[in-house]
Amino acid sequence: MQLILGMALLALLCFFFFHGVSIWQYQKNMDKVLVLNDFFSELDMNYRKLYLYVQDGEKEALDELGDSRKRLDERMNALEDVQISEGFVRDIQDLYFVLQHYKEQSFLIQEKMQGGKTGTFTPQLLGEAVTLYRKAGEIYQVMSAQYKDLHLTLIHEANIVQTSLNTRVVQCYMLMIIIALIFVTLSVRHASRLAEGIAEPIQTLTAGAKFVRTGDIDQFQSVVIAPSSYDEITTLVAVFNMTIHQLKDYIQVMEENARTTEALHIQEMENLRITSLLKASELKALQMQMNPHFLFNTLNMISRSVDMGDTDRTVLMLHKTAQLLRYSLDYSGRMATLAKEIEMLGNYVFLQEQRFGSRIFFDFDLDECFHQIQVPSFILQPLVENSVVHGLGGNTRKGIVEIRTRYLPEEKTGQISIADNGEGMTRETQKRVMAGLDSDQEQREKIGLANVNMRLKLLFGENYMLEIFSNPGEGTEIRITLKKIER
Repeated sequence: MQLILGMALLALLCFFFFHGVSIWQYQKNMDKVLVLNDFFSELDMNYRKLYLYVQDGEKEALDELGDSRKRLDERMNALEDVQISEGFVRDIQDLYFVLQHYKEQSFLIQEKMQGGKTGTFTPQLLGEAVTLYRKAGEIYQVMSAQYKDLHLTLIHEANIVQTSLNTRVVQCYMLMIIIALIFVTLSVRHASRLAEGIAEPIQTLTAGAKFVRTGDIDQFQSVVIAPSSYDEITTLVAVFNMTIHQLKDYIQVMEENARTTEALHIQEMENLRITSLLKASELKALQMQMNPHFLFNTLNMISRSVDMGDTDRTVLMLHKTAQLLRYSLDYSGRMATLAKEIEMLGNYVFLQEQRFGSRIFFDFDLDECFHQIQVPSFILQPLVENSVVHGLGGNTRKGIVEIRTRYLPEEKTGQISIADNGEGMTRETQKRVMAGLDSDQEQREKIGLANVNMRLKLLFGENYMLEIFSNPGEGTEIRITLKKIER
């Protein structure tokens, strides 16, 4: 009897242990899912608040939008604490960067709408706010598309843990049943109650969990167990049924919202999304390229310097080249200050001076008062390279490349000028080049100028202008004008 009581006590302890672990692990996994659901629910609410604000521009709508942003940040912070795998963490980091971009668009919309409140609200301001809202909608669609993948990842992780735990529970009870068979004559009644009150409900619950694991949650109805089951099992099953039904309802609501939003914006948003992705992909590829001819010539020049035994010159050229390569790696696809751009351009110019010697003279005339503005990286080097390769390529006299910056305080305008005294262009050539800057064909044939024009236009919009001044035999000037620049 002592042995039977000991076995019964061991079985009871194992049951409560696995029962507690199962509930704890399941609740832990469901908490992660709820954190994800809370984030996307708040994101959907924020997007609706943003729409209402753009629609009426009232202060009440702005206050609600600000409160929603704070809650959205809190949900994002909670979501960043959910770490189930390296891949999931990377996905959350990607989601974080997309969210920051979405918030930037939201703040820009607020600036436009507030600009209309403090000044004269013009159709242009309204158009700019609507355009920014559409861009925010694109980003919202991207984050909504990420929701299902993240959600399935969490559910899949929960199923793996739950399945592993259920396997250990079954193994434990199988061992206890084998031991109990030795004392079957004295414990038939106890073993029967154990199988009926614990094993069968757990198996039934496991069968119900398979609907979640296989993704057939729509076919799930309810897990039904015998009324004689333990209260703990009954509670577990009730919580499981309630959680799955709530999850089904939430997924249904999310799908309805997604279909409604898609029905309202499908055609326009799809066209904008495809155009944006194509341009972003093309720009990313262009920004990561460094002219192989320039790199080859530089390395060849360094090699000759080594052969000549000029150690100081070699070290300096290697240092400048390394700085250019590091800048290319660190700032590829990112923003940089104009001062940083000019600093890196100085490295490029130094290497070109080492190559061409007195044949080409580079002159810097800089007004540094506005050099802290943010610009896309690698916008100056392609223009200087065009002056060297195309402008001075066939020039037999001494070549000059002038790099100037000017700030006009009355107009709050900054100008960047790259000029050479090379071959120049005819009026017809200038018109053809300017007309083709937005053409895909011209972008492929004139990567430097077209790429710089596109990136600046995407950043500054109507506050940007690129002009070409040239006459045959008198050289060429590329002038970039940036408006509304504060010192």
